[in-house]
Amino acid sequence: MDIKKVFGANLRKYRKERSLSQEQLAEKAGVSVKHIGALESGSSFVSAELLQDFCAVLGVPAHFFFMEEHSIDLSGFPMNQIDQLVHGLLIRDANIISNEIKQKILAFSSGVSGRSP
Repeated sequence: MDIKKVFGANLRKYRKERSLSQEQLAEKAGVSVKHIGALESGSSFVSAELLQDFCAVLGVPAHFFFMEEHSIDLSGFPMNQIDQLVHGLLIRDANIISNEIKQKILAFSSGVSGRSP
């Protein structure tokens, strides 16, 4: 998908999630309503400065605006299985992070212990 379209779709999504009109977002970000419309439609691209303003106003990290949404249809899927899947993913991710931290600590401590005083 075109990066301008991805940005525009995400800008619209986060604006609507916060119950803001285009007019309200434009006022808070210091731009025209026409510019908000052009950004949301993907016909214009955001500047770094305006991206910073949107992050502050909408409370969203910058990279979220550039992430494509991938939806999964879970209708008809038993909720207990969804809960088990999510729980398993959380445990797996925690273990991955934990192992990465352990490796960094070991690498750091072996580097420190190998130094001469």
